[in-house]
Amino acid sequence: METMLAPKLLAADRCDVRCPAQAQVRYRYPGDGLLDFCAHHADTYEVSLLASGCILEEDRRAPEKETVADKARRRYPLPDSKGTMI
Repeated sequence: METMLAPKLLAADRCDVRCPAQAQVRYRYPGDGLLDFCAHHADTYEVSLLASGCILEEDRRAPEKETVADKARRRYPLPDSKGTMI
């Protein structure tokens, strides 16, 4: 089964949370749906998106910024598919 790659984020892409800000982060939702978020909303929803099985497709946020998900992973490590804590 082939997985199609999502198109790259464009300057015209906007946040899917009724926000006029430019999309900075794209997630692939289970079932091949795409969700685009501005940096603020990506930080807000990142932990729950990843916990629900979404896959991070593209992230244009500042690389030095620690995300909410990074902080959550440090505090509450989750096992990967092999049972190893990540």
